[in-house]
Amino acid sequence: MSKPRIEDVFQNGLPVLKGPEIVEDDKEREALTVSTSNHIKERVEYIKSMLGSMEDGEISISAYDTAWVALVEDIHGSGLPQFPSTLQWIAKNQLPDGSWGDSQIFYSYDRIINTLACVIALKSWNIHPEKYEKGISFLKEKICKLEYENAEQMTIGFEVAFPSLLEIARSLNIEVADDSPVLQEIYAKRNIKLTRIPRDMMHKVPTTLLYSLEGMPGLEWEKLLNLQFQDGSFLFSPSSTAFALMQTKDDNCLTYLKNAVHRFNGGGYALEVPWYASLPRVETRFYIEQYGGDDDVWIGKTLYRMPYVSNKTYLELAKLDYNNCQASHRMEWESIQKWYSDCNLGDFGLSRKTLLFAYFLAVASIFEPERSNERLAWVKTTALVEAITSYFVEEEMRRAFLHEFRNNADPRDCINRRFHIYIYILLDSINLEFFDNIK
Repeated sequence: MSKPRIEDVFQNGLPVLKGPEIVEDDKEREALTVSTSNHIKERVEYIKSMLGSMEDGEISISAYDTAWVALVEDIHGSGLPQFPSTLQWIAKNQLPDGSWGDSQIFYSYDRIINTLACVIALKSWNIHPEKYEKGISFLKEKICKLEYENAEQMTIGFEVAFPSLLEIARSLNIEVADDSPVLQEIYAKRNIKLTRIPRDMMHKVPTTLLYSLEGMPGLEWEKLLNLQFQDGSFLFSPSSTAFALMQTKDDNCLTYLKNAVHRFNGGGYALEVPWYASLPRVETRFYIEQYGGDDDVWIGKTLYRMPYVSNKTYLELAKLDYNNCQASHRMEWESIQKWYSDCNLGDFGLSRKTLLFAYFLAVASIFEPERSNERLAWVKTTALVEAITSYFVEEEMRRAFLHEFRNNADPRDCINRRFHIYIYILLDSINLEFFDNIK
């Protein structure tokens, strides 16, 4: 017998069921089910492996943080970089337009602060002059784009960090225009932010300024070191911690940065229970629509990507799971309608609308595909109770029916033909659901 095939497709970003493509036989239908199951298992195993190895998580490498770490001179006084691998990373990761930053999204705040930090690092060590020149050309051409960016979407600490970079650039004779109106606005925002937190306060208790210490003048490092985090960082910021190391040669700062550089190969970093049981189906559908997968970015000092938080495998698995679950529900609903027709329950006053409502209530509460027997028992019990209520309107008739049901194990013994039919349906349904659910 030919049966409708359910495919996992999306329309307008939402998973839907596509039909009515026909599967010619049960073997092909079984193969389709196995294929879907295998796809789901592959992604579940991949995600389990990924989560099992994530430790503290993972974040994309920040060119800005890497550049600050690259500026650190050997603490033993050799005059060489403390972390030479960071300079190699900068050289290898310049984008074709001469900038550094997120390669998939052009976001002026991100590209400009990353690029300025990297050209400063290259200039400081007088290496890769051709990459330095490309970076300078990019800045001269694109720095004006800051005027058109939404100030509310400014990267975290930009108003403090960027002016500090401009001052360092001037000290290295790097020509970067700093007299445009938008840059003057940024300087004004920096002054406002620095006056909100008194200097004596920021040296006594942890504040958000610990995240943006780099380049700030007049800091009292003996006091600030008391606010250092247990891992040796300042608010988990490699750039802030790198600046602290330059000023203090603190061993804890050095340890933190060594670990970060080792972990990111040169760059500084800025299921036993079925997972689909954790959220209602409707919420899952809307979450799938909103989830960006690999396209999601996070705004910190620059743009960051978090592959353990946002990746396409999660999205693929969510789509497969949603459509698999939805397909199971559709096939269940078809079987329930067949049961309704075979039992002639419409003759007993049970409408298809009432049946659909009963199924909707069951599937909204117990939606996992492997709990199909529980859903069917719920729906059929609700439908039969509703049919009894609708058909046996008078109290005397209900009592007579209950009497026949209790006392006649064989429906054929019933005098009333209607009682005979209904008791047969009831007993058959009860027995079937009972044995299915104790398997």
